[in-house]
Amino acid sequence: MSKRIFEWFILIWTSLMVLLISGWIMMEFYGWKDTIVAAIIAFFGAIFGGAITYIGVNRTLKHRDREIFFSNATEKLMIFSVLIDTYSKYLNKMYIYENLLQLGEESMTKNVLETIKELHQQLINDREYMYKSMDYDAIEIVEYHKKSIGRYIVTEKINKHTAEILIGDVRDIYAIFDNSKRIFEEEYRKFRKNV
Repeated sequence: MSKRIFEWFILIWTSLMVLLISGWIMMEFYGWKDTIVAAIIAFFGAIFGGAITYIGVNRTLKHRDREIFFSNATEKLMIFSVLIDTYSKYLNKMYIYENLLQLGEESMTKNVLETIKELHQQLINDREYMYKSMDYDAIEIVEYHKKSIGRYIVTEKINKHTAEILIGDVRDIYAIFDNSKRIFEEEYRKFRKNV
């Protein structure tokens, strides 16, 4: 990053020197008045000063964003690991139930329903973790799926088609957690790279 700053410094310094030399040439050889040359130099100096201020403020804001990000990055990564571990268990169960349903094991619908009830309660318990680590858009999608599966927590029995829909909901919920973690890790690497 310091190489980039040095390059900008050289560019600005060279531009200012060219401007000053051009002003001197205009005064000496073409008879321009001091005030006109001073006004032109002041105008371009203000533009360069504004550019330098913009660069400085931009760097300060990026540094602040980086500090804020890293202030709780470790905690968020830990929360994501816990969420992925927790919901991968439900995903694995559903994978087994789905295969057994495909083989004609209709009794698996009861296991799907019991797992959905556990998952619904787990989502309620993990709400605080979600709000600490995930974007609100992702949380809204999880809430949508929670409401979708919530209709079945008072049901005693479901059919094969409903079980397949619920398995799809579990897959989607896990994908949201996994995708949120991946996005956060990409941001983490981006901020680490721009040290």
